[in-house]
Amino acid sequence: MNEPASDNQRRSRPVFGTGTLSALVIIAFLFGFRALQSRQAPAPPDASTARIAAGQEEGPTPDVSYILGHRAPLSLNDSQVQRLRKLSEDERSELAPIQKEIDAVTKDFEKWLSERSEKASPGQSIGEAGPDLGAAQRRAAAVRERYWDRAMEVLSGAQKDKVSALRRADMQKTLDRLGG
Repeated sequence: MNEPASDNQRRSRPVFGTGTLSALVIIAFLFGFRALQSRQAPAPPDASTARIAAGQEEGPTPDVSYILGHRAPLSLNDSQVQRLRKLSEDERSELAPIQKEIDAVTKDFEKWLSERSEKASPGQSIGEAGPDLGAAQRRAAAVRERYWDRAMEVLSGAQKDKVSALRRADMQKTLDRLGG
């Protein structure tokens, strides 16, 4: 009953060696990895994209000097110019120490990067570079937004619409220049 298998029977059976099995496992892994990647949520948009997506096509809030720089197209009267200059000076005064902090943190970060390239261990993080740059930038943005809101109170409805159109046009020029 237990007759030895003939050569034909041995050859007809598929034999999977370690090479074949390894190749199949790698192929399965690659297909699984692609499927996993396609199911993952897209990366969150950066701040400028989120602002544009939210209907704020004008981009980050500029300082009050932006309005003064567009005095002619906005047809600002002398009283408006005087009030806007005062707001701009106050804004610059409030932003100056924050800008110094941003400059110092940036300088510390650049120094940290150069040191890291020479002797840093792989476990170091950007957080070790010094104070939080993002916090200073957020404070500066909040100051700009507060003064911008005050500047908008100086303008008429038509002038506000014109500023908004100018900002959108400037933002579009920037995006076009950057290829966006």
